[in-house]
Amino acid sequence: MSSSTNFAALLRTGAEHCATGSNDVPNRVDKYGLSFTSKRPWSIHESTYAAPETMKYCETAVELTDSLKQGQRILTNLNTTRFEPYNCRMRWFSTSEICDISYRYSNVIIYGDSLSRHLTQACLILLTEDTVFGALPRLSPSSMYNHCACDGQFSEAKHCRFSDSNVIQIADPRSYGICRGRGQSQPFQVHYVSPGKQCHKKKCKLDTKMLDVRTNASILCSPDPRPIAVMLQGGAHYGSRADRVIKHFLKPFEAAVKQTRTTCAYNTTLRVVWTGLNSQSIALDKKYPHQSDANATLFNDHVSQFVAKRFSMLTLDFLPLTRQADVSDGYHYLTEVNVLKAMYWYNLLHLWSFAAPLDVFT
Repeated sequence: MSSSTNFAALLRTGAEHCATGSNDVPNRVDKYGLSFTSKRPWSIHESTYAAPETMKYCETAVELTDSLKQGQRILTNLNTTRFEPYNCRMRWFSTSEICDISYRYSNVIIYGDSLSRHLTQACLILLTEDTVFGALPRLSPSSMYNHCACDGQFSEAKHCRFSDSNVIQIADPRSYGICRGRGQSQPFQVHYVSPGKQCHKKKCKLDTKMLDVRTNASILCSPDPRPIAVMLQGGAHYGSRADRVIKHFLKPFEAAVKQTRTTCAYNTTLRVVWTGLNSQSIALDKKYPHQSDANATLFNDHVSQFVAKRFSMLTLDFLPLTRQADVSDGYHYLTEVNVLKAMYWYNLLHLWSFAAPLDVFT
C-alpha cells in the first residue's frame, strides 16, 4: 500500500467528525501559553503529507534524520503550511505495518516532557487508527472524551491534560485491542514517563524518576532477544541550556545504564535517539527568550553534537518540522505535527531493525 493511500485512510477516520465544525481546542487558561479561538479548522488536511512522489524513500537512519533536519515548511494552496523533507521522504505506514514494526522490539520507551507526551499520544492515534479519540489515555469513563476530541486531544487545558504518565504505560497493547491477531507469543510494551522539574533558576537536581524507570533491571536485563527502542527528549525543564541537559540528564543516564548492566545475566541491545527543543511562537519569545527559535537551534545543535560524538547517537531534530506550524498555545502543537513526529519515529524504528546492532551505552 502506498504512503498516499495510508494517509488517505487516516484522513477519513477524522474527516467526518473533526473537519465539520466539531474541532475544538480548549485554551489552557493559565499564565504559560497564548489564547486562541477554540473552534478552528482541523490541522490535518489533504496537503498535510504531500512530499513529491518522485522523491525517493529514506533508506537509512542517517538519511531519515538528515531529511528531517534539513527540511522546511512550505505554503500550500490552502493558505496553510506543510512540511517538505530534504532529499528523501519517510514512508507512511499503515496501522498493520506499525504493529509489525513495534513487535520487532521488546519495549518502546519515550522519555521527556509534554512534547514527548504528545508524541506518545500520536503513536496511539497511529496504533488505533483513530484521529478523533485515539490520543486519549485508555480510560473509561472519562470526561476527556466529551471535551477533548480531534485537535483538542493535544490541548494543555487542565481537563484535557493528564499528569499521571502511568495511564499510557501499556504492558500488552493487545489487551486494549491494539495489534491483535498477529501470532506473536510475546507482546511489545509502550512506556512514557514524564520528568519532574529538574532545574529551578540556578539549581538543578538529578531526575531520579528517569533513572529508576529507564534503568529498570527487569527491562535492561530481560532475556528477550529483541532490542529496546528509546527516545530521549528534554530542554525546557533545564532552562533550554545544553550544559544542564548534558550534566544532569545524559551523563547520569549513561552511568546508571552501565551500572545496572553490571548486574545483568543478559544484556539487551539499546537503540537510543535524542530529540530536543521545538519551535515556539514568536509571540512567546519576549516571555521565554531562552526558548526562541535562535536559541533552540543552538541548543539542538550543541546537544546533537555531544550525543553523536560520545554515543554515536542520532538526533531526530523536529525544529524545522514545527516552524510556523499550527499551535494550541504557542508552544504545543496539534494533531498534524504530532502525527508526523510519530510517523518519523516509526520510520526510524523500521530502519533501525535492518541496521547492524549498535548499542550506544556499551
